[in-house]
Amino acid sequence: MKKVFVPFCFVAMAAFACGASSTTLSELPSTAQVFLKEYFPDFAVSFVENDDDEYEVTLSNNIKIDFDKRGRWKSISANVSLPLEILPVQAREYLEANYPNQIVVEIDREGSGYEVTLQNRLDVHFAQDGSFLRVDSD
Repeated sequence: MKKVFVPFCFVAMAAFACGASSTTLSELPSTAQVFLKEYFPDFAVSFVENDDDEYEVTLSNNIKIDFDKRGRWKSISANVSLPLEILPVQAREYLEANYPNQIVVEIDREGSGYEVTLQNRLDVHFAQDGSFLRVDSD
């Protein structure tokens, strides 16, 4: 019991020292709540953490979504396919045409656009409007 309890205490203390705290779904900015209802209506929220005006949400299927203080999503990661509807139409069409058998496992919103990681670990980059920029491999 001590072997499990001691590491847990260190993790809890580290989270507290860094300013992280758990919060409820209702405490998320309304933009984040609407996003979750629109794109992930079938999954319950398992955990919400607030850390320096940023929120990390974990869904019941282990999808993790980071939101900024205004509730705009910053990154989404999963071990299952993410909904392409999150991306601009042009990016969705590009992925469907060029990678029809690959699932999207991570999407990062960057200042200049989007980075989409596919199951085969290719990173496909798009501009803010969804136009294709480049592909990187690990």
